Amino acid sequence: MRVEKRQAFDLPPLRLVVTGHQAEVKACPGGGQINQAEFPVGISQLAHYGPGFKAVLTWLNQKHCIPLEPVNEFCEDVFQHSVGAGTIVAANAQVAEAVEPVNQRARHYLFETEETVCFDESGLCWLLCTILS
Repeated sequence: MRVEKRQAFDLPPLRLVVTGHQAEVKACPGGGQINQAEFPVGISQLAHYGPGFKAVLTWLNQKHCIPLEPVNEFCEDVFQHSVGAGTIVAANAQVAEAVEPVNQRARHYLFETEETVCFDESGLCWLLCTILS
C-alpha cells in the first residue's frame, strides 16, 4: 500500500479574545464591613489590552515604522477592533520601560569596552546611536 501526503499551511482566524473577570463584593453580616475579592494580577482597569496585543501594536509601530493611524487600520482590518493613538503610544511606553534595563546594560558595555563592535544594516546601529545620543 502506498500513501501520499500533502500539507496545507494557513493561519487560524485572528481575533481578540476577551476574558471577563468578576470580584464579589460582600458586606460582613456581623459588622457591615465591605470586603471585595481581588482581581488577578495585572487586572487593574475596567478594560485594558493584554501584553500580546500591546506587543503587536508596538511591533507594528516601532519595528516596522508604521504610523499610528495605519496601525489602527490594521487592527480594524485584521481584528475588527479600533484602537486609539493613545493606546498605541502607551503600549510603546510600556515596552520601552520594560526593555530599559537591557538598554542600560548595552550602554554601559559600549561605553566601558575597548573592543571593536560591528553592526549590520539591520537597524541595530541606528537604535544604539539613538539610545546613546
